[in-house]
Amino acid sequence: MNHIDVTRHEQCLHIRLTGEFASNAARDIDAALAAVSGPPTLVLDLSGTTFLGGVGTSYLVKLQTRLSTLGGGLFLNNVSESVASELAMRDLTGFFRIAEEWEEDMGEEMLPLLAAR
Repeated sequence: MNHIDVTRHEQCLHIRLTGEFASNAARDIDAALAAVSGPPTLVLDLSGTTFLGGVGTSYLVKLQTRLSTLGGGLFLNNVSESVASELAMRDLTGFFRIAEEWEEDMGEEMLPLLAAR
């Protein structure tokens, strides 16, 4: 079971995913992104995510590609140990931009500066 919380600041969405990644999380994230006109920036907080699995990993790879194609971006934030282990096991750590030190009040312009790629 999972839960997502969405906060929007213009083109930037901050989504916190809690629990295991499942197909309903993908639908909820896609619905939140559909409400943004123009190229969206998505900050996905994974601090409370306990498991990505193949479904979650595949979705994140496709999401990264899709947002880049639209001129937006995906930033992973507060990646939990279990998710970090899954990404490392699949050799995907370097594929994603990870902004560990980012807080919502810093603004989206700080994301590229904080992202370790």
